[in-house]
Amino acid sequence: MVFNKELPRLFSDNFFKSIYNYYILSRPMSMLYRYHTASFRVLPDVLVLGEVRCGTTSLCKHLTSLSGCHPPFCPWKHPELEKKETFYFVGHYGTVDPAKYSMCFPLKITRWFYTTILRRPFFTFDGCAQYLNSPTAPYLLAEAYIKAGKPPPILLACVRNPVDQAVSWWKYENSAIQWGESMGLKNNHDQLRSKLYPPKTFSSALDYSLSPSISSGYVAAEDLVRNKSHSQMSGLMLPPWSLTWPGGQLTGVGRSGNFNENILRFENVFNYKFMGGEGEFSNNPLRSSSNSSNSSNSSKSSKNNGSNRQFVRVVNLEELNDSTALKDLLVFFCRELNLYWNSPQESTLTKLNVEFYVDKNAREKITRKYNAGGTEFDPSEADKAKARILFGNQQQQLEKLIKRKLNW
Repeated sequence: MVFNKELPRLFSDNFFKSIYNYYILSRPMSMLYRYHTASFRVLPDVLVLGEVRCGTTSLCKHLTSLSGCHPPFCPWKHPELEKKETFYFVGHYGTVDPAKYSMCFPLKITRWFYTTILRRPFFTFDGCAQYLNSPTAPYLLAEAYIKAGKPPPILLACVRNPVDQAVSWWKYENSAIQWGESMGLKNNHDQLRSKLYPPKTFSSALDYSLSPSISSGYVAAEDLVRNKSHSQMSGLMLPPWSLTWPGGQLTGVGRSGNFNENILRFENVFNYKFMGGEGEFSNNPLRSSSNSSNSSNSSKSSKNNGSNRQFVRVVNLEELNDSTALKDLLVFFCRELNLYWNSPQESTLTKLNVEFYVDKNAREKITRKYNAGGTEFDPSEADKAKARILFGNQQQQLEKLIKRKLNW
């Protein structure tokens, strides 16, 4: 499912090669231990929802620099993924049971020890960048917190020019496909996806992303979790076709850049789940005290036009390369997570520490390779023009939602 490839035939050379590489890259015993201790673990205080190729890795690196940060567990031994994202609700564990989501985070006794005995701050986060475009993740994430009796966490969505994002994801994912093939996974999984996957060109990937079959797949995947009762969510396993995204990761080429729609999906679900009767929490740091109106639980509803945006904070990619904006963002985290913020003296010292960290790292611009894959998968100018038409009104819609300008 991760690589959209079939397992090689039993006892073939590629079979042993792929199994060996899987165990080299994964942590199956840690996953098993954490699964059975999930009820003794905490949920994250911050969720970086995505989007892929929008600076989420850099943002999470900055988060780990803050006092009291305890990064999440990652099932993969990969330097770009470790201490950043769990991949839990996109199916990498075989289950998406909301009650087991905490398996990816520290033990409750660890938090107690740090906050009570050592009197030091403590927080954790999940930076799974595939959540924002997922039709199922908003429902599953909200259910995890409701089931635990916890208020919603801080939600963040990283964005950038959607055409640049689409091109970067196209190149990155094709490089990932090549990586999977190098591990012995040679044959495409036609039954899991289709014979059209993977699309061969950037233009065909745009068409594939928006085809009726893929659009229906996204709706069908959302229907798998929409309006589920708490008992129906318990022990939930989703069919492989619905994960990580219906139709495969390359459907994100034409869909991940729909930031406005994807953010509103989270807004609608979290508004309904936490403000519409399933939970009543009023201490979300991003919630406007002047607006507590409910919204529909359906992401297809057009009632939420952004005027009651309460849960998701949007971070433009350029903010991560602007020292002033980055300082403001990190100070926001320190304040809302109460990281050495108990007195004016503490808060002043914390601000100085943040300024020192940013000034020291300001010359280190975002290091993520947005052009991963070299020139082999470069789309043509005509293909880019096609993407610009597709995402033509995205900037205007998002600016209306977040009530500020984006320099794209």
